[in-house]
Amino acid sequence: MSEHTSLLEIFPGLAGLKASCGGLDKAYVTDVAVSTAESKMSIAAHFTRLPAPAEIDALCGRIRADYGLGLVELKPDYPKPKTEYVPPKKLSTSGGKEPAAAKPTGDILMGRSIKKAPVPMSELTLDSGNVVIEGDVFDVTSRKLQKRDGAVLCFDMTDLTGSIRVSRYLRSEDDQSIINKINVGDHIIVSGVVNYSRYDEDMVIEPRHIMKGKKHVRPDNAEEKRVELHVHTRFSALDALTEPAEIVKRAAYWGHPAIAVTDHGVCQAFPDMWKAGKKHGVKIIYGVECYFVNDVDGSLAVHGESDLPIDTEMVAFDIETTGLNAGSDRMTEIGAVIFAGGEIKESFNTFVDPEMHIPAEITQLTGITDNDVKGAPSEAEAMRAFLKFAGDRPIVAHNADFDTGFMASAAARSGLEFEPVYLDTLALSHALLPDLKRHKLDMVSNRLSLPDFNHHRASDDALVVARIMGRFLPMLAEQGAKTVNDIQAVYRRIKPADHSKSRHMILLVKNKVGLKNLYELVSQSYLKFYHKTPTVPKSLLVQHREGILVGSACGMGELYGAVMHGASDAELRRIASFYDYLEIQPIGNNHFLVDNGVVRDETVLEDYNRRIIKI
Repeated sequence: MSEHTSLLEIFPGLAGLKASCGGLDKAYVTDVAVSTAESKMSIAAHFTRLPAPAEIDALCGRIRADYGLGLVELKPDYPKPKTEYVPPKKLSTSGGKEPAAAKPTGDILMGRSIKKAPVPMSELTLDSGNVVIEGDVFDVTSRKLQKRDGAVLCFDMTDLTGSIRVSRYLRSEDDQSIINKINVGDHIIVSGVVNYSRYDEDMVIEPRHIMKGKKHVRPDNAEEKRVELHVHTRFSALDALTEPAEIVKRAAYWGHPAIAVTDHGVCQAFPDMWKAGKKHGVKIIYGVECYFVNDVDGSLAVHGESDLPIDTEMVAFDIETTGLNAGSDRMTEIGAVIFAGGEIKESFNTFVDPEMHIPAEITQLTGITDNDVKGAPSEAEAMRAFLKFAGDRPIVAHNADFDTGFMASAAARSGLEFEPVYLDTLALSHALLPDLKRHKLDMVSNRLSLPDFNHHRASDDALVVARIMGRFLPMLAEQGAKTVNDIQAVYRRIKPADHSKSRHMILLVKNKVGLKNLYELVSQSYLKFYHKTPTVPKSLLVQHREGILVGSACGMGELYGAVMHGASDAELRRIASFYDYLEIQPIGNNHFLVDNGVVRDETVLEDYNRRIIKI
């Protein structure tokens, strides 16, 4: 392999992460090893700077997904900083007593005053040499040693970009009082040398100078103070560690007049919040972030309104895509057929140029390659052709929210109107074929004894959707459906309850009636509707909504999920109409979607927020 082979030339699927690691266009691969038996790839590559751990994880995740691997290891090389090693000095040579001139003064705990600026812990490597770090101590394991009358100074600290252990052996003649001066919660500054500890089998800092630091508390200088309506305490399992009283204390420091408490499914923090609110003069808004299940209209068989008879002409369609996210992925193929009365009347099929690389696992699934879509119609041209083919007919798909979500996103980017009436055979199969445990397209087709087909190609899947709908329409007619609108009424009546798909939702108390209703909702969520989590069905919430404000919550909320799947404006307005207020969260709150490779970059998250603001 060439010594300077471009990283993006070998792994074009990383183009979406081009800005990371100092610029992937400047990175090159020096070695690649693949083990087919272990489904593993090891890569050695050179970058212009030290990649952050999150960047390495993102690159490995994208390569692993592109090539269907079980494990990807990336060993980064980068320009090393030029540092001069300065061996640590003895703390004392006077039999345990410091000379008068060397005594710590003020905030100095060990050594001398530190004047050099600290570096983020996330940037530390074994080649860093002499460094200064600043952060909070979260564990102390310093101890006296009986052997040779020595001691070990040892504590762990973090600056929230990373964590590291600070460790040093103290001889009998050294000043060992330092081991009693550092406690959990202290904010300190350390100057020392980065070394490898054979004992810890990890990177540590051997300190030369230690100072007490003053932790910076960010001020709130806004003239009009905000009120935080989404707060977790240590009572939110796996989501927060903060003490309720500390949260209220910080709100008071910032001059906030009130603050909400919204732990996951529980009210345990209420007494502590009440006491702290009384102490600091902060109003407490009691609430919960519940696990909401939409058992009323969460899954629709018919989206939109149509009085057309059920034997009208409909358009069954399917799409293939580069991935699962309507915001960052693109369509690669559209297939459709016009059908009525069990007869296929006309067909439509086109490749779509996604203007991006098709990942290897997608090619393996669909058989569609980059060469297949090269020179194909753009998404705007393909959408215009499809809309012309479909006309005003209702359209039908299996898991229709996915397909229409991609089309809605493509239409929005192309300046096209896309507000069709659409039906979902996936939702209908749950209601009409309750004996099936899974309702994937091929399973529903087999259950109805339909002919075999080439699954995961748009034109073939569209034909199967038409055949499935052709079987479902007589079954719906037997249940009393005469028009397209009637299909939804029948579906609502016969669909099975599903409590497994919960979303997050904020419930805030307005008054005593609301507090009583919140307690009722939380109680029933545990006693009657507990399904892995304490769920709150929409039907139950409607009964006990008086005195409660309903918020759309975070990236795990119903509305945000619909935005991620590219739901149409009409669908988003329908969902949003149930809520009293909508949350717009900082990009950092949902950055895990970027880190996990679910979306391409932060611009996608910004677009999600813009859509919520728009509605």
